[in-house]
Amino acid sequence: MKNSDTSLVLPTADLAVRVESFPSGDPEELALLASNLMETDAPLDPAEMVFSHEILVRGEESSLVLCAAAPVAAVERL
Repeated sequence: MKNSDTSLVLPTADLAVRVESFPSGDPEELALLASNLMETDAPLDPAEMVFSHEILVRGEESSLVLCAAAPVAAVERL
């Protein structure tokens, strides 16, 4: 998902969330790292999931990132 002015709130039962420290400060690389992590850990086929991330703290050499995944079906219900 791309960043936008719209927020979607899902029940925590429909959400997989991780906070991770990544060895990068580059926003594009962080997006790729977050996506790869959540796709690997997804409880469903990645094609059935949506993924997002938020950079909490960005440094030159490492960043703290909130990663999230939810089933497409849960998002579409809203």
